[in-house]
Order: sequence, then C-alpha cells, then structure tokens
Amino acid sequence: MSRKLLAFLLSELTTIRIICSRDVCRAVTEVTPDRFEAVASRGMCPVCNHDLIPSSSHNSNSPFLKLAQAIAASQAILAKEGTAQIEFVLPDEE
Repeated sequence: MSRKLLAFLLSELTTIRIICSRDVCRAVTEVTPDRFEAVASRGMCPVCNHDLIPSSSHNSNSPFLKLAQAIAASQAILAKEGTAQIEFVLPDEE
C-alpha cells in the first residue's frame, strides 16, 4: 500500500498561519517566519486579543514563543551553504 506524502523544507517555509480558537473570532492571521516571533511573544490573537495559549505560558518559557524563536534561528542557519536541511513530511489525506 502506498501513501501520498507532502514534504517541504524548513527553508521553504514562507507563511505561518495562526488560527484563533475563540468561537466568536476564529481569525486566521498569516505572518512570515521573521514576524512570527513578534506575534508569538504577545501570546494573543492579533484580531480579538484572546489568549492563544494558557495565560501561565505568557513568558519566555512559552512553547509557542520557543517554536517561533527556533524557526527564526533555524532559517538563518539553514540559509548558509553546506548546512543540512530540515524537511517536514505530512501524510496527504486524499
């Protein structure tokens, strides 16, 4: 049995979508990887200001903020020639 897979390199990542979980909002905010850290550091939906993560995580230990920082740092490193690439592979549910 074969499966279809969607694969992309971290260096190819150009847009990150942040989707608010608040029922009355459900805003989808698209940011570039270099702007993701600024949005993540606020920890709130840019549209309705609802917490995107539990309020106890609004600090430098926030997994959301750490992800944003890791993406930014990794993209800077991966831009250098000769550096190994990071590829994400997702199953295609078609």
